[in-house]
Amino acid sequence: MKKIIITLFILFIANSCHALQIPKDFDLEAFLNRPYYGKSFEQAMNGQKPFLLVMGNTKYAHTMVRFIPIGEMVDKEFGNDFNFCIINTKMPENNEFVEYFQPPNLKQPALYIVDTKQSEYLYIEKKYYTKNGIRKTLKQYLEGKLF
Repeated sequence: MKKIIITLFILFIANSCHALQIPKDFDLEAFLNRPYYGKSFEQAMNGQKPFLLVMGNTKYAHTMVRFIPIGEMVDKEFGNDFNFCIINTKMPENNEFVEYFQPPNLKQPALYIVDTKQSEYLYIEKKYYTKNGIRKTLKQYLEGKLF
């Protein structure tokens, strides 16, 4: 019975990935078991560019996979200006980041713009968790309207 439920869950996630325009070569299993996706937090922090940070628990994969297309959009449209990083909060090696950023709800993703030069970060409200919302927020940041 447990195998049937897991299979159904994987099929549900796979269908969700297709509906959300997740790349065909996207490895869901690797995503669920990695401490990060995109640049590692350390790579992003040591870079000269600010970055969009997504913190979320892949235990709730259905809420996390929707950020893969957003990450691709950030890389494609803002790659010269921003890095992108998803931190898996269920991984023990990320506990320090979770304690530092203190996301409001570990069952839901939390997005931040992290300014590596100023050592500041800005929490992005949930109502902007779409491609257009993130696009608008990143443009406002680049125009100096957010910090």
